[in-house]
Amino acid sequence: MKTQRDLHEDGGAVLILALLFILVVGLVGGALVGFAGSSLSQTSALSNDRAQTYAAESAMQVSINQLRTGATTASGTVGYQTPITCPTVAVPVNGTTYQVMCIVGQSPAPWLRSITFAACPSTSNCISGQSTYTPVVGSSAVMSVTTVFDDLDGSKGCTTHVEGADNCFKAGDSVDITGWDLATANN
Repeated sequence: MKTQRDLHEDGGAVLILALLFILVVGLVGGALVGFAGSSLSQTSALSNDRAQTYAAESAMQVSINQLRTGATTASGTVGYQTPITCPTVAVPVNGTTYQVMCIVGQSPAPWLRSITFAACPSTSNCISGQSTYTPVVGSSAVMSVTTVFDDLDGSKGCTTHVEGADNCFKAGDSVDITGWDLATANN
């Protein structure tokens, strides 16, 4: 026989506590799924940015090496006083073609060439300053690199360039990268 006390048991409270527990677990799980989805989309965006950065860097390396190994000045002498061929190079990397342009800047010594490179999706507003030897990187540049090409033949022990002594001239004997700047993504 049931007593008065048995009629007022707390059996229904357990059901309410179970429902609250399921609700809390569901809310936390939903928040975690939202966070994971956000993280995945950010990872995808970062992967795209990194792929573009690596493509621009690869294009830049190709252009620097092409100029280093194949560059001569108009008269075969060194220094910024004599125009040097600084071509625009189209480099396709991973489905993206970058235009790498360069400008010869003021050189600290006659046997050195200061050259600034810029990698851009197009040649529009990429880099300017050829006539003044003061490179200005434009807003469309994804990346820019400032280099100093040493045109003395180190294998012959040359330490200075003597005008007319072409036996010490060797275009691009070494290259120092003095600045490597990456523009912000989606500039």
